[in-house]
Amino acid sequence: MTAIHSWVPVLILTVAIGLAGCTYPTASGYEVDLDGIPERNDGGFEMHGEVEVADTTAPVRNFTDVSLKFYDNDMSEITQINLGRMSTDSSVAPIRRSFNISLDQQPTYIILESPDFWNSDVSVGAYRWNGGSYTYYFVTSKDERFPE
Repeated sequence: MTAIHSWVPVLILTVAIGLAGCTYPTASGYEVDLDGIPERNDGGFEMHGEVEVADTTAPVRNFTDVSLKFYDNDMSEITQINLGRMSTDSSVAPIRRSFNISLDQQPTYIILESPDFWNSDVSVGAYRWNGGSYTYYFVTSKDERFPE
């Protein structure tokens, strides 16, 4: 009994040290963030910012045809900014891309999209106009792009 009791603190310490550095994947294994401040002004719209593939310890992922799409209240596309290919590995494709846009229309939804986002475990950033300001949210499937 005494030998077992002397190993318990060592075991607990070993497990605690091992878990301290672990990061568990979120519900989605990859995150593509939309960082910017959407602004409505005098019937128009402006936004400057960055799109960034979140750093992850998961295997390298490449995303093709990444675009930032702007939709009206009827969920019809107003326009888009093509960002091209992005990756979790900067030696393959950019991790981060900047953008700048001015529109004559005021979008209701601003959503990052790529065919590769909808085929896997990816959370992507989006904004929705709520009547007074834009609210940030994450989209995990094509069917969830337009929350009510």
